[in-house]
Amino acid sequence: MWFKKLGVNKIFVLPAFLLVFSMALSACAIPAGKQQAKNAIIQTVVVDSLVGTQAASTLTAIIQTPTSKPQPTTAVPATSTPTPTPSPYASPTMAGVWLTLQEDTYCFAGPGGGYEMLFFIGSNQLVEAMARDPMDDYYYIRDPKTYSQFCWIPGVVTSVSGDVSRLPVLTPEPLAAPIIVEPETPAMKDFYVYYEKTLNCDDSYGLVFYIENTGSVIWRSIRVLMTDYWTYKTYMHDSDIFRGTTSDPCVLDMENAQDDLQIGEGSPVACVNAGQFNYDPTGHPFSVRITLYSLDGRKGDSITKTLTFKP
Repeated sequence: MWFKKLGVNKIFVLPAFLLVFSMALSACAIPAGKQQAKNAIIQTVVVDSLVGTQAASTLTAIIQTPTSKPQPTTAVPATSTPTPTPSPYASPTMAGVWLTLQEDTYCFAGPGGGYEMLFFIGSNQLVEAMARDPMDDYYYIRDPKTYSQFCWIPGVVTSVSGDVSRLPVLTPEPLAAPIIVEPETPAMKDFYVYYEKTLNCDDSYGLVFYIENTGSVIWRSIRVLMTDYWTYKTYMHDSDIFRGTTSDPCVLDMENAQDDLQIGEGSPVACVNAGQFNYDPTGHPFSVRITLYSLDGRKGDSITKTLTFKP
């Protein structure tokens, strides 16, 4: 490239130099007026020569500039990003041991019907088990409504979901032994009670107790809570009168019914309407809590006694 550019410059520069040199020699012998005209011609020639030189250089640069040849474009195949295969998703399960109640039941302060009944839980309720008793008969649960109170329900009325063996064993305080006051030692608030018999009327059964007022308070109403340890069911009898049945177990003895138990008075109490069973409880272990009240409607002063027996 450089050699071609030098050759083009020689074509225009050498003749222009010779022309200027010859005119300079001739100027020495030319008069002043003609000399000025020749100088003007010489300047014009020189300018044309320079313009030509610049044009030649520009032309050479244009000619010698290589033209880049477009390269064929090779299409790069698009690479698809593989979609990750989702890992199998395991459905969440509830940890711990959960119980579903198969029927209505009470929640007790301890593992047994002899303890205080705290509240009622309906069937189909789902509850969380926190512990179990040493006999695996009762579960210690969390109150499904408040989640802040705990109590015991019988396991026989529940279906279990979870590993029961992982539950801790909780041994509650035993029930206080019932205090039995002898009839000859009356107290301010006292009564004497014993299981008398079991009634059978068609397909219904009822327990009968005999109660005698051995204290100095008049009793006007009664509540009897009967828990069958065989079936883990609890039944309740409330009444403002004290009455038994006639010789016919299906007929209540309203003629001899009493509105109250005066001091020294006694009366049979048939636990029917309500409180009867739809099965024969003979031979079943029972715990019965009997409470007498000084006013109607289970109000006023009260005293409670507990019996354990098998009818």
